Amino acid sequence: MNSKRSFTRHLGRSLTAAVLILGCSSVSTTIAFGQAHNDIEGAPAPAAEETEQAMILEGLAVYKEAGCRSCHGWAANGEPEGPNPRGPSLRASQMDYDIFHLTIACGRPGTEMPYFWRNAYRTNSTECYGVTAADLGVNLPPQSSIRLNTADVDAVTYFIANYVNGLDEITFEQCEFYFGVGDARCPQYAR
Repeated sequence: MNSKRSFTRHLGRSLTAAVLILGCSSVSTTIAFGQAHNDIEGAPAPAAEETEQAMILEGLAVYKEAGCRSCHGWAANGEPEGPNPRGPSLRASQMDYDIFHLTIACGRPGTEMPYFWRNAYRTNSTECYGVTAADLGVNLPPQSSIRLNTADVDAVTYFIANYVNGLDEITFEQCEFYFGVGDARCPQYAR
């Protein structure tokens, strides 16, 4: 059974990598919250842009479903909403895709960052940080009330690592991308 899970996880990462390589090969693409535009001629075929946009939208949906905004804010700038603990800004993070993926799936031991992956810390499993839940003891991250499958973890990781990470100040377009066109919360971000 562990080999099946490992194969599934490897396959999911391989497919994500293949989409990234095929969708972004030899072209610099910039995403401006909801709109992909190309920096140079010879841009990827519309199918590649559509695939990238679909992956971002899928990741955004998981970000919303998992309640990430409660600690990281809707704009992923580290501003919590309600009585939740403050999470770090995902916009300014120095983590790469693999570290984002591990953190979302397995949480952060010794912190309030919960684990979301439904297979994390199963009996005697060492898929998270190479240790078991028993090995972590009191440092075991909290379990999120929302449990994600591998595809969901992949999707939200893609969204954070390839869209949110590196964004600067919050814009009107970003607000409308998150909340929807015409949302009353967005005019405050208009320039």
